Amino acid sequence: VAPPVAFSVVMTGVAPAAKSAVPSVTLIVGRVPPEPETKSVDGEASQTGGQKDEPGPRTPEERVRILGDLYTRLTEAKSAENATVIQKAIERIWLHSGSDTIDVLMSRSEKVIKDGKSELALTLLDSVIKLAPNFSEGWNRRAFVHFSSGDYNRALGDLRNVLALDHKHFQAISGLASILREFGDEKSALKAYRKVLEIHPYWDSAKTAVKELSREIEGQEL
Repeated sequence: VAPPVAFSVVMTGVAPAAKSAVPSVTLIVGRVPPEPETKSVDGEASQTGGQKDEPGPRTPEERVRILGDLYTRLTEAKSAENATVIQKAIERIWLHSGSDTIDVLMSRSEKVIKDGKSELALTLLDSVIKLAPNFSEGWNRRAFVHFSSGDYNRALGDLRNVLALDHKHFQAISGLASILREFGDEKSALKAYRKVLEIHPYWDSAKTAVKELSREIEGQEL
């Protein structure tokens, strides 16, 4: 059985946050082994509110196995309703840190983000990432805060780390696509959105973006 296909981001020459200076972003599809241990940027509403109540995976290996099975079921979902149920299960696994300390920090960060206190949210999420660098949702949430503050380069860096840990994290890929679109790289954004739909065929914002970008790119090439 071939190892899973990875979708990651390589950035070169990224300057401090400056929308006018477009970083060189290359999307790479390769093959890597599973990860050893252990509200999205694009604005798509998350189905998960707050921390999970159910017990999560007991080991990093179990987490990889459960997520792999759920991603397969999501890709093969026969309806939007079925996909939503599977998406909720995936998001519960994403939020499972295995640490009470990390759970408290994530819960506090969620509250201060809602209160518009982005600097405090970044301080809390910096602590999450320092304590648990293999916890992909810490990186993903910090990417959201950076994006909301207009710091697209730092958001890209955080999304790169999310995808290094979980190459099928469809929220992170969708967030990446949104940033590429902001930078005017429509072709790369379209490629990323199509990757989202390979994993989550019912992700509404990706479906809309693929339709819009396809028309834009086809019009430019005429």
